[in-house]
Amino acid sequence: MRLIPLLGLLPFIICFIINLKLSFYGIIPLIVFINGVLFHGYFPNSLKIRLYDIFVNVLLCIYINVQSKNQPYILIITFFTLCVYLINSTELHSDIIHVVCIQWVLLHLYNNSYIN
Repeated sequence: MRLIPLLGLLPFIICFIINLKLSFYGIIPLIVFINGVLFHGYFPNSLKIRLYDIFVNVLLCIYINVQSKNQPYILIITFFTLCVYLINSTELHSDIIHVVCIQWVLLHLYNNSYIN
């Protein structure tokens, strides 16, 4: 179990509960929370779960970038997050950087995407 990234997912479930929209866009924070709990909480050493988590998050980022009316801001934030993810997963391996610069920045991206 990776406690710091697991705790970093709490804002996603809070965001889902506060905004409670039962549309695909509205359940994105719930999807991220569930996938994150599966990977960071239950299967932190599983390559299959990790790849599944990455795949789903990439698809969600693409969806938000395509649907968002707040461009190019959302695209720039997505690119920043991708760069941090690549550096952190190959060089730094910091859970704090993962939470602050990836999880929370992606939640910020979601909250500022302006999809109707």
